Amino acid sequence: MSYPSGHAAYMFFSMTIVSLYILGKLELLHRPS
Repeated sequence: MSYPSGHAAYMFFSMTIVSLYILGKLELLHRPS
């Protein structure tokens, strides 16, 4: 709790990476082989 701004930025960055990863996985799964 000492660095709320830094923690929020870290969480936002992590969520962005996770979201892109999941979207990429879904796109690969739905793409016809």
